[in-house]
Amino acid sequence: MRKKTMIFVILSVLISLTSGILWYRAGKGRPVLDTSQGVPNILEAGNPDDAIKRGGILITELSKHNWDPFKIEKSLMILPDQSISDIPEIRTSEISNWCIVSLDDPAIPEVAIYTDLYVRRNLKVYKGDIGTANPEGFYIVGFRDGKIGRVPLSEVRVAVIKGVGRRFVFSGTKFYNKNLPLAYKKS
Repeated sequence: MRKKTMIFVILSVLISLTSGILWYRAGKGRPVLDTSQGVPNILEAGNPDDAIKRGGILITELSKHNWDPFKIEKSLMILPDQSISDIPEIRTSEISNWCIVSLDDPAIPEVAIYTDLYVRRNLKVYKGDIGTANPEGFYIVGFRDGKIGRVPLSEVRVAVIKGVGRRFVFSGTKFYNKNLPLAYKKS
């Protein structure tokens, strides 16, 4: 009887170890966080043409108020498509989607506003803090001269500017150089 008990214990331990290893390996292939799940793809379901139109209105209002964002209606800073952003924190109506560039910013003085709302990051994080990103989409960039439009990710770079630090620079701006590092890379 002891022999049967010993065999039973050994088999139980082996089955437990095998189950644990299989469970661990199965979990490694599934992300613990996937920002694209549960939200429509903003690049398909969103309305960037409306955002461009709203951005034009925002530029007009900012120029009327000497580029002071505190003197314009807060509603001009909100875009309806933020409810389908792949970043949960942006889905609230309390957050401005536009970055308003200071007149004092020497990095991109031509730019008045920009938004990355239409950049879908497609982040996936796996066990062990391993992650991947597959960014796609574009920025909407508004210039002080009133022009506004889409800038593809392939034309967004990161520049390190002395006395300023790291800044996104867009094609058509003073510091843009196609040899600078891309702002978004696939992993």
